[in-house]
Amino acid sequence: MSGGDLLTVVAVVAGSALAVALLGALVLRRLRTRSLTTSAVVLVCTSLGAVVAGALGSASLMFLSGHDLRVLFVVVVAVAVGLSSALVLGRVVVHGSRALSLAARGMEQGVYTGFAGSPGGRAGGAGPPADRRQPPVREVARAGAGARAEPP
Repeated sequence: MSGGDLLTVVAVVAGSALAVALLGALVLRRLRTRSLTTSAVVLVCTSLGAVVAGALGSASLMFLSGHDLRVLFVVVVAVAVGLSSALVLGRVVVHGSRALSLAARGMEQGVYTGFAGSPGGRAGGAGPPADRRQPPVREVARAGAGARAEPP
């Protein structure tokens, strides 16, 4: 492959991937008020779509037989596996994010009950005894920078 051919392939691949990335950015912007799961799905679809667009763009420049182009179906299968695994793993992230939000709200109210994966307990668990709970965030903020708030 000559230098000029290589530059042409790189330009087509980059252009194809960039077009998909821009489309994904627009979709992500429109869906910015949706759930974290929706954003993750759009992000994964955009990334995997850019790979497929680049592979198809480069294949279209080469003199390949119909059989060779069908081999690119492997890329589509890999994208399907990647997307489905991202959905499953994304649900784990969303669950952890919700548990962390609940724990943060509990800390603000002075009732920290722990969150999934924490040494102190699990979401909705009993947590530490009342005399060992941390003071609410507001009390710590009022105590001033560098000062420690005493537990109630």
